[in-house]
Amino acid sequence: MSGKVLVVGNQVGEADFLADRLRTKGYTVDVAYDIQGGFDMFGSTQHDLVITDLPSTDGYPLLRRVKERAREVRAERSLHAIDISSTSIEEVDAALKAGAASAYRKPYDIGVLMQRVDQLLDRSEDG
Repeated sequence: MSGKVLVVGNQVGEADFLADRLRTKGYTVDVAYDIQGGFDMFGSTQHDLVITDLPSTDGYPLLRRVKERAREVRAERSLHAIDISSTSIEEVDAALKAGAASAYRKPYDIGVLMQRVDQLLDRSEDG
């Protein structure tokens, strides 16, 4: 697998665990531990996928920015976002509306998440 992933999560241990899992699958991973760091990294580096694990009101602006950027770069490459912070069906729906390609309620299944990452990034490589 290849692809560059940005993990943005306010729980350091969870963000690092997810980053390590992604790295073992061969992905290049950047990690930010707050929304400002997420915006900074997203603005300065080209990512193929952004995974947010932030309180919903913090994460939605970043999801919207990913959605905007995805429209801007559509001809050159694919860009996706996944939200893993939802605690209710309403938050899942809000994350999807904000721009996430997928959204998961906590506790999420790490295996299912890894499969979705693989699907999105395989599609990105195919163009």
